[in-house]
Amino acid sequence: MSRTATIEGLKREREELEEMRNEIDAKLDAITLIIAHIESGPVKSVRTSEKSQRIRDAIYKILEEDGPLHRKDVYKRLCAVGIKVGGDTEARRVNNVGAHLSHDNRFLGAGEKGVWDLRERVNGQSELPASMLP
Repeated sequence: MSRTATIEGLKREREELEEMRNEIDAKLDAITLIIAHIESGPVKSVRTSEKSQRIRDAIYKILEEDGPLHRKDVYKRLCAVGIKVGGDTEARRVNNVGAHLSHDNRFLGAGEKGVWDLRERVNGQSELPASMLP
């Protein structure tokens, strides 16, 4: 086996392991949230991987541009810009998007179940009378 082939093989293996790690991180975030709900205490510290932070930053940009969206629509927009979300089925990937939304205080449920928006926009709407909104 040539040195180049060995290097390429190691790179592929590293990519596979990084994807597995990101999926485990997403599961860890979801489990932490479940435990916090069961214990009726707020989540004070959840380790956020670099990939999770990239996903959450991309979600922020999507909601900033498009306004309130259902988590399934957020997932579709993430896919459209080439961002992968962990999960072995689409339903699990959509649920992972929901976990990202619920773990980041920049986001807030916006009325209907599964619909999210930027906390600053939701709070801003509730604080201003309708006559003062643009």
